[in-house]
Amino acid sequence: MTNPECSVRDAGFWSQAERYPGQASSLVRSATLSQRLRTAARRQLPYLAPALAWMAVIAMLSTDVGSSSRTTDPVIRVVRRLLFRTRRLTPTELALLSAELELLSVVLRKSAHVFEYAVLTLLLCRWLRFSFAPSKLVLHSVAIAMAGCSARIDELHQLFVPSRTGSAVDVLIDVAGAVVGTVIFAYYRRAAEERGQRQLVAGTDS
Repeated sequence: MTNPECSVRDAGFWSQAERYPGQASSLVRSATLSQRLRTAARRQLPYLAPALAWMAVIAMLSTDVGSSSRTTDPVIRVVRRLLFRTRRLTPTELALLSAELELLSVVLRKSAHVFEYAVLTLLLCRWLRFSFAPSKLVLHSVAIAMAGCSARIDELHQLFVPSRTGSAVDVLIDVAGAVVGTVIFAYYRRAAEERGQRQLVAGTDS
């Protein structure tokens, strides 16, 4: 069944080509390029959209929502209630506990950086592999570079948020998370390839 919209579009195109015969070849090339771009966008969107969505989550967490005042204090209160519900702490014990919980909160926050950028890099590797199919070295290098740029932009953004501070150390931690993501992706990609080869051999033998 013919799509009426396509018919109208095609009729308009050929009418314009007949009106300007000298430009027919350029019009054909332009239409072909436009069609290829639309096809490429439709093919890449399912793989690119998750990475963009995760970048949006990271951007949201770089605002006041993810500030230490909103994350550290709740962690300290929850741990204190879980561990010391039966007795009241002395001032000395309370000071020592607060220092230890502050350290725990810092460790958790830095671990969150690693997790965020490991997930982002996994999604970027997935997009790059299925959209462009580069070599493994190029894929991993580009994914880490893109995650590093995202981390740098994220820390620059935090310089303009009153409750946040940008840190070069956090960028390095984010890049370390990106490296972790590429290692995980490479592991599962190799496992999938080996599983496919075993299935191919089994199918050949049978």
